[in-house]
Amino acid sequence: MFKWSQALSSRPTKGLRKLGAECQNYIRVLARKSEDIILVCGTNAFKPMCRNYKQTPSDYIVIKEQSGEGLCPYDPNHNSTAIYADGDLYVATVAQFSGADPLIYREPLRTEQFNFEHLNAPSFVSSIHHGDYVYFFFRETAVEYINCGKAVYSRVARVCTKDKGGPHKFRNRWTSFLKARLNCSLPGEFPFYFNEIQSTSHIVDGLYGGKPAQLIYAVFTTPTNSISGSAVCAFRLEDILKTFDGAFKGHEDVNFNWLPVQNSKVPEPRPGQCVNDSRTLPEQTVNFIKNHNLMDQSVPAFWGKPIVIYTGFKYRYTHIAVDPQIETANGEKFDVLFIGTDNGKVIKALNGGSDGSAHRVIPIIVEEMLVFPQRVPISNLLVYHTMNEAKLVVVSQDEILTIPLHSCGKLARTCSTCVALRDPYCAWDMNQRVCTSSKQRILKSDKFVQNVVDGWDARCPEG
Repeated sequence: MFKWSQALSSRPTKGLRKLGAECQNYIRVLARKSEDIILVCGTNAFKPMCRNYKQTPSDYIVIKEQSGEGLCPYDPNHNSTAIYADGDLYVATVAQFSGADPLIYREPLRTEQFNFEHLNAPSFVSSIHHGDYVYFFFRETAVEYINCGKAVYSRVARVCTKDKGGPHKFRNRWTSFLKARLNCSLPGEFPFYFNEIQSTSHIVDGLYGGKPAQLIYAVFTTPTNSISGSAVCAFRLEDILKTFDGAFKGHEDVNFNWLPVQNSKVPEPRPGQCVNDSRTLPEQTVNFIKNHNLMDQSVPAFWGKPIVIYTGFKYRYTHIAVDPQIETANGEKFDVLFIGTDNGKVIKALNGGSDGSAHRVIPIIVEEMLVFPQRVPISNLLVYHTMNEAKLVVVSQDEILTIPLHSCGKLARTCSTCVALRDPYCAWDMNQRVCTSSKQRILKSDKFVQNVVDGWDARCPEG
């Protein structure tokens, strides 16, 4: 029987060293197929199993059971991600007991088997469905760097939801699989890269510098054997699409450098696009995408640099959740970031320059909260809103806790300390003389004092 109490994170469960722990059933796929049918897949003591449950008013009834191979990893330490989109399940996982066969799969299509140029020892992080595509975020050993040594790069890959496979021998292979590098780095003549993606947010719709954009926030770290550092970067969906419409990268032989592919060598129709029926594509197009699925340009970070950076050995960032477009008393809007760490903390942060500019970064750390006193890694975060309350759900290997998104009244008792919080949720009510998150501040903004960018206001009588 599946253990519903196990954490539903796609991240690996760290610290599983005892065989007894590894042989538990860790849920790795949980998808709602219809209003009353739920698909659940678990590791099931290294024998992956999936079940379809029918939801009734009082219980869950098993209506189908099947092998979970190719849908769920054998080992709970293997990263995987899954998403249900347009009536199909899309999975990025490993298909063998040893973990040597990574794949991105939607029945009956998959990435090329044992082809390092498609997937090279990947650690899958998340998946997002948007428009005609499903996007996968992961880190892997970079094939384009192999002649210079070994390095891990972060990737975004995509497949088309309309993909039906190719003609003849390609009928079980993606015709739309492409991938590109994600660039989260400190700019300069010699950029400093945060190469290893750990987590992403959902797609955030907002206004930045007065212009609309769709962003995906992500947590990155440096390798464990280098200078210890973590960063949060944002990527605009428009920039991801532009990268996939750009030049391909390729090489003539294993000993040759990877270079941009000349446009004259790219067949028509352009490989990797959504088409009405991929089974009618010419073999030249399908062959090209088999050998040229990597894009030449990397996806640039929105704002041109990381939003928040931490360097040091006390902790690393592990996960991120975003509460988007929180409006302040003066009408500014900010995305509030909640960043989990590997020592039990949640950091509340934001870009103070995001409302006024699409190019300016003002990193603001609002608060650091120790959620788990045992200082265990935080493996998942979720911003949860209802009509009456707003909470942050915090998940570790053994616990799930909820904490408030703000504690305005507890953290500040005067006007100046309230404004100094620089918290988009918190404003000083001049009538009630309290630091509050009341929604009335939007309707009666002249009665509230708040300044996120500067952290002070001349209307505070105590200076």
